Amino acid sequence: MPHRDSTPPEDTPPPANSDSFAENPWRKAMAPRRGKKGPLKDSMETSLAIALSQVAEPWDEDRTRFKPELVLQGQTYHTAPLFDIAAYPADPEYTPDNLLLKSPGGEFAYMNRLWKRGEGIPLLQNRKTGTVCWDQDVVIPVLLDGRTLTVWMSITPMEVFTLREGISMAKGTVIVGGLGMGYLLRKVCEKTTVERVIVVEQSRELLDWFGDRLCAAQPKVTDVICGDAFDQLGKFGDQARYLFDIWPTYGDAADDEIFQDAKRQYKGVWGWGDYHIITPGKKKPKS
Repeated sequence: MPHRDSTPPEDTPPPANSDSFAENPWRKAMAPRRGKKGPLKDSMETSLAIALSQVAEPWDEDRTRFKPELVLQGQTYHTAPLFDIAAYPADPEYTPDNLLLKSPGGEFAYMNRLWKRGEGIPLLQNRKTGTVCWDQDVVIPVLLDGRTLTVWMSITPMEVFTLREGISMAKGTVIVGGLGMGYLLRKVCEKTTVERVIVVEQSRELLDWFGDRLCAAQPKVTDVICGDAFDQLGKFGDQARYLFDIWPTYGDAADDEIFQDAKRQYKGVWGWGDYHIITPGKKKPKS
């Protein structure tokens, strides 16, 4: 499984700012109160809590719509941790070693990251960009490169939004290329239209560490293959669906010639980030 970059590309424009406080909860919350003594820290915290609670909406991983400025109710955002370790509110590089769990061979690391109330996370869907935050603290599982502590994958709203199209295609026999932390696998297996699932994951260490356990928990998984997902094209019948989630950065699939050739040769092939991220002032050729 390659390195996964869950942040927007550098040339992606920031989310649009609105002058309306109702559409910008952070600006509304942080607007200083007028008074002789000026704004106080506790007043700011209270303002933040009130503003977020007024605009926060419940999270539904199937139905919540993308918004440039999305505020969610923390109590409705449920993510299942892979490992039961304490959460920590900092980037992995600043997290104490005892709060990072390393895989036996050191290829991967894992942490439960505590995102504080009002702390924004980048949001992407196709070519749209935005920011999401919560009205209370939430814990998000994060899978890291064990040597560089670079984020490979995390179960954020961006991850959910950008996988929906692939999940919608799943039916009959589905080949899931790239296991990650198992979110795509779980959602595919939940569909009544899906009969069987074959998981293809390149990293033996990831499978040994937790991947085999995740696959065993899904009765529809009939095979787990350690290898290159592209090698499985055409082996499971003309009606099979191939869902590839193997690229490091959202948008890489659009420039992956092997993947684009696979789309032309086989039906039902989908890839995470199969969209061109347009750089301002430049035009990219169509695939």
